[in-house]
Amino acid sequence: MNYFLILSSSAVLSLIAVLFFQPRYLLSIVTFLFPGVVYFAETDKQLIALTIDDGPDPITTPKILEVLERYGAHATFFIISNRVKGNEALVERMVSYGHELANHLTEDKPSI
Repeated sequence: MNYFLILSSSAVLSLIAVLFFQPRYLLSIVTFLFPGVVYFAETDKQLIALTIDDGPDPITTPKILEVLERYGAHATFFIISNRVKGNEALVERMVSYGHELANHLTEDKPSI
């Protein structure tokens, strides 16, 4: 049997296991390598982290904000900085309602 195929299959299965099952001991190693980055937090509460990418958009962002406001939910908006000009009111609305802003590059194009 082809050893490269076996090794490749093992690597893919290992990656899938890490992505879907997230063994805490592996995440602890990554946390050690990148201090200050939070990958998980222990809690007794049932929580979900909601992220919204590639905004602000003058059509969809207001609709998303309305739904979040209706349910008293908060999200992290990963905004593309060159989309802020002309949408300043949307960004101010995000902040005023307690949403978190994060950087999702300057332009909407592949980063690699």
